[in-house]
Amino acid sequence: MFRKGVGVIAAGCVWLSVTGAAAAVPAEGELTVRVSPQAGYVTHVSLKDQNFLSKLEDRAIRLPSNAAPISDTYLSAWNDQTHTKTIYTVDQGGSLYDEAKQQRLELSASDRSKLLKQVELARAAHYGRMIPWEEAKQKIALKDNVKVVDLETGMAFNAQRRAGQLHADVQPLTKEDTAIMKRIYKGKWSWHRKAVLVQAGNQVFAASMHGMPHGGDGIPDNDFSGHFCIHFLGSKTHGSGQADPGHQLMVLKAAGKLNAIWTQPSPYPIVRTFIIALNLKEFEILKQTYMDSAHEELQYYMKEQPLIAVNHRKTEDLEGDFSELLAYELPLKVKLIPAGSAPRDKIMRFKIMRLSPLDPWKISSIDVQ
Repeated sequence: MFRKGVGVIAAGCVWLSVTGAAAAVPAEGELTVRVSPQAGYVTHVSLKDQNFLSKLEDRAIRLPSNAAPISDTYLSAWNDQTHTKTIYTVDQGGSLYDEAKQQRLELSASDRSKLLKQVELARAAHYGRMIPWEEAKQKIALKDNVKVVDLETGMAFNAQRRAGQLHADVQPLTKEDTAIMKRIYKGKWSWHRKAVLVQAGNQVFAASMHGMPHGGDGIPDNDFSGHFCIHFLGSKTHGSGQADPGHQLMVLKAAGKLNAIWTQPSPYPIVRTFIIALNLKEFEILKQTYMDSAHEELQYYMKEQPLIAVNHRKTEDLEGDFSELLAYELPLKVKLIPAGSAPRDKIMRFKIMRLSPLDPWKISSIDVQ
């Protein structure tokens, strides 16, 4: 099992024990980080100061809440008196959500600051460091061996960089590594982009891979005819010389930096992320593009999973001053490709809004014409 590290970190007054996906769940409480509720790669961070946890819960203001936010971080707290464990969802601002009781715990400024420091350490231990391709190709030279970890399944295999000027052309090292890679793709090779960690020596980087053997070969007897591609921040395809939007979204996911999308001043990145996430079946990301993650439109797209083809390279980010706007409508020419049907030229009108100029843009609804 791939493991980024095992050790103890001192952070403020709370001691943390960081372990990999195989760690046992400690009784006193822990932070857990995973990219989706189903993800097999998990980082556990033990919170050794039980007094901090109990006081945090006691001092919190409990407010009603219909649903927990979409998050990658959870706090488990053990109650010695009732012998029960409560699992809270931790949001970006440091509030806790108890879905079982439909409550939100609003923490004091001091408790929230301490908790967020622990969350930052836990997420840093879980995700890879995001570096530009120009730096990555220096740190991972030709013929260097790396370990590749799929953030969803937790499966890991060894590979070697063989070529590539604009991104890394890589091959599994052995038959066993090829078999693991194929299991990640559920037994069928695919161009599907996946968020991965790339371990080179003692460094771990955020990256994206696809799973389709193609082009030149170089390692005999590995059951892999050709190579596959790994992209880093700013990598480009060798065919177009342009960055691939799907790979770049998966690099952000592997770095734990999807929040960078929601802080953009233009509404267009939300629309672009919706289309890419739908095509990649990245439903946890897709939910974050909508104002209401339970919206019936969103449920339709997640269920029917049509493909949406749009040339992002010809669609410039919207120009203009959006600083004071709270609503915007963006019409976009697309090819809508329902499962088992021919492509249809459509116009999708994205209605986008935010609650204040400081809040992120979100999709409120989509009209298809």
